[in-house]
Amino acid sequence: MNLLILGPEKRNKNVIDSLEEDHQVYVTKDEITLDYLSDNGIEFIISNGYAPIIKPPITTEFKNKIVNIHPAYLPQGRGIYPNFWSFLEGFPKGATVHYIDDGIDTGAILFREEVSFKKTDTLRSTLEILMKLAEKLFLDNAEDILVGNVNKLEQESLSNSSIYHNRLMSEYFIDLLPSSWDTSVGFVEEMGRDFFLSADFTNSYFCLLYTSPIPR
Repeated sequence: MNLLILGPEKRNKNVIDSLEEDHQVYVTKDEITLDYLSDNGIEFIISNGYAPIIKPPITTEFKNKIVNIHPAYLPQGRGIYPNFWSFLEGFPKGATVHYIDDGIDTGAILFREEVSFKKTDTLRSTLEILMKLAEKLFLDNAEDILVGNVNKLEQESLSNSSIYHNRLMSEYFIDLLPSSWDTSVGFVEEMGRDFFLSADFTNSYFCLLYTSPIPR
């Protein structure tokens, strides 16, 4: 099968090495087009750390043929920096493999696993763990995923979905941390509890939420 892996080659080394044993594998971190997919005979797409948002007509032509390896326990943790938001807002931590549809991290869930952390862990260390877990979820089930031999869980059926966090909103809050990504998750949890009780924070949060453009 002709497979396309979207994202940095270094981050996807294990995925590439595993799939190359039985498949023709292409890799890019550049924005793709239908012409590119057609010219290379791509049959299935795997996204892992890919910056551009995949939109129609690609999502339409490749329905149930694009998966995302995502370091969050969907449906909570949509968008960028999901592990940071999971500690700030207090929702579950984990990893998910899901189909990519016309929305952003809204496609049907194929596999997911929840994880707990110590308060002394950092945002950086937790992200590394979650990325490895998400990768493992994909690799352990790769052949079933590629042939569609999976049970889908539609996110619309789950009541605990979260808002989408875009880059502008996320980087605003990351800049408030004392040690950036080396800040302990316990500190982030305390910051979230304190800030969400603050009128000033609540006002600034919802201002960012409702005025920040969602990229399409």
